[in-house]
This record gives sequence, C-alpha cells and structure tokens, in this order.
Amino acid sequence: MIIEQIQLHNFRAFKGKHTIDLEPPNSRQPITLIGALNGSGKTTLLMAIQLVLYGRQSTVWKKDNRAYPQFLLECINRMVDPADGAGIELQFRHVFESEEHTVRVLRYWKANGNGTSESLEVFVDGQYDPVCSENWADWVEDFIPSRIAPLFFFDGEKIEELADPAQSKEILTAAIKSLLGLDILEQLDADLRILERRTRKNMATKEELAEITALELEYEKASDVSGQLAQDIASVQTESSRISKALADAEQKYKKAGGRTYEQANALKISLKNLKEQKVATRAKLVELAGGPMPFLLV
Repeated sequence: MIIEQIQLHNFRAFKGKHTIDLEPPNSRQPITLIGALNGSGKTTLLMAIQLVLYGRQSTVWKKDNRAYPQFLLECINRMVDPADGAGIELQFRHVFESEEHTVRVLRYWKANGNGTSESLEVFVDGQYDPVCSENWADWVEDFIPSRIAPLFFFDGEKIEELADPAQSKEILTAAIKSLLGLDILEQLDADLRILERRTRKNMATKEELAEITALELEYEKASDVSGQLAQDIASVQTESSRISKALADAEQKYKKAGGRTYEQANALKISLKNLKEQKVATRAKLVELAGGPMPFLLV
C-alpha cells in the first residue's frame, strides 16, 4: 500500500480544499518528510488517513466518551456552515489479484437534523466501484487491520514517546490490547455511558430535560474553551521554540564574532587587577616587617 495523495475539505483546521502529494519523486528518494510547527496540523493529517480508511472502525474518535456522529460534527471546520460538511479523499496504490491498482477513497459527511449523514465512495483505476464501496469496511481490513493501524500511522512525537522508557510501556500495552481486541471493554463502557445519557433524556421531565440541555451547552462551551486553550498552548510552545532557536543562533554568531575572546579578555583583566591588589598588600606587609625588629634578627 503506497499512499500517493490526500485531500482535506473543511477538515478541522484545514478550511477549504487542501491537496497534499505524498508520493516520493523517484526511487532514489523513497521517503517523504512533513515538517511543521506545533499546532500546524501534522497530527490532524495522520488522523485524516485513519478516518478516511476506517470511519467508525477507526480508533481516532474513541479516545473520548462521545458518539461517532458528534465526533464528525466536531471535525467540521468551525469557520464553515456545518451543513456544508467536510470530507477526506485518499489515493493509494495497492496490489490485489496479482496486479497493482490505484484506489481512491472519498469519505464525506455533513450536519443534518438528526446529527450527521456520511457517504463513502471508492474508485478503482479511475472507475467507481459499487461493490468495493459497499463492502469497503471488510475490504480495507485486508490492507491494515484497523486495530493495529496506530502502529503504522504515527508522528515523530510518538517515536519520542516510544524512546522514553517511562511512556513506552503504556503505549505498547495499549497497542497490544487493541491488537488482541481487549480494548473493546473500554469501548463498551463508553457506549453504555452514551446509552445511559440517552435513556435519561427520554425519561426526563421537561424541567429536567431543559436542565440537561443547559448543562450540555455549558459542556460544549467548556470544550470549545479547552480546545482554544490547547491551541494557545501549542502556539506558545511554538513561539518558545522559535525564541530558543533564535537565542542559540545569536550565541553562535556571538562566538564567531569573537565574543568569547572578549569575555576571556575581561576575565584576564579582572585576574590582573586582583594580582595587582595582592602585590600592593604583600608590599605593605613587607614594609611593615622591615620597620620592626626583623633586620636585627637577620643580623
């Protein structure tokens, strides 16, 4: 499976249409690197790849206790009308039936009165494939099973975490649980919580329902504030990294311009001053001794 291109449409921070070519230019340069500042959307790109491939079966939306339609709504860029929706398109090459084919997966969704409506279309070698589109959830599992997809799609920060003994144990434990299907208990717990909230709503009185609705609105506002704070923190970290780099560059230029030599000269001047003061003190001591009985004792 060789990913060639991904397109993001109003997906999270990517407002409008953004096309990113991921295919290496030639066989001598087989690696594509994507570098950007914190908060620029690198992790969002990896999330988009998993979401377009696996949809509801992906793990990217199961980290919080929220329903899949709610997650899709939150993935629509905040600067556009939710009714306009968002989408992801992924194009890749894959060998099946002993031949290499070009596959393009289009997953789009938008808000409606009942939550969200989602559509999926699959094109093989430029032609719409209704059978593959209908059975995509089963077919994609032959490429990379959704439960182990996080072991294939991760960024440099995850590599840093894996290199840290304090965090690698937790990450590998979570991956093994997902591989063996043990994380289904956590997902069932989250689903039961969602079902419990829905049941309470259906059984609640008008006053209780109004209170629940008000609390949900406050929760959404708090989530928005939390998301904005997370972006602010990422921006501050980015600015801090930029300032640290600028300071390191300035120190390097200072060294090259003779700054260290200047500092050493000042240190030598201070040392010379201290030696002169010691010389004066020693001379005064000698004069004091010469004014006493020392000459007679020497005789």
